[in-house]
Amino acid sequence: MEIVLATNNAHKVDEMTRILKGIYPNADIKTLADVGFFDEIVEDADTLAGNALIKAKTISEKYNVFTVSDDTGLEVDALDGRPGVYTARYAGENCSKDDNINKMLNELKGVPANKRNAKFVCVICGHFPDGKVIYGNGYCEGFIAEERDGTDSFGYDCIFFSEELNKTFGIASAEEKDSVSHRARALKDFTEKLKNEF
Repeated sequence: MEIVLATNNAHKVDEMTRILKGIYPNADIKTLADVGFFDEIVEDADTLAGNALIKAKTISEKYNVFTVSDDTGLEVDALDGRPGVYTARYAGENCSKDDNINKMLNELKGVPANKRNAKFVCVICGHFPDGKVIYGNGYCEGFIAEERDGTDSFGYDCIFFSEELNKTFGIASAEEKDSVSHRARALKDFTEKLKNEF
């Protein structure tokens, strides 16, 4: 099975490849760079599923290949569900992950621990060359820590405290994170549906 991952995010590529290879060890997984795609895909949908579809459909139709993409949102109760679909650009267009983290910590300053509940939500979209689409959904719950703990190399990991792991994603190992993460769960849901196609 050949799968193209419709993302330029190296951390997402690593995580999705690791999880998909665990399910399909013989899968030929390629990145956008592997197929020679270097343009920007505009994600202007108002839902996670919509953005995931835009990415997967763009690559699948251009290269006539089965393509998998994801879109992920962080929903914080005290922020009325924000940033949601705007998670990656919470602090504005072309912002850094550090900008996003700082904005969130500032907006939650003074909010007590029992009011900092948060949820990561992930939608996986698989688009076949014939136009068929499969979605997978997953989420994980926790809360936003009051300060960074661990690496902030991937999104909001250093401030998202997983109640299941009893630590932030920023200090969790890859194996620990894969066991509870929103993306892992969405991929599991997705691959269960994918198996029915084959």
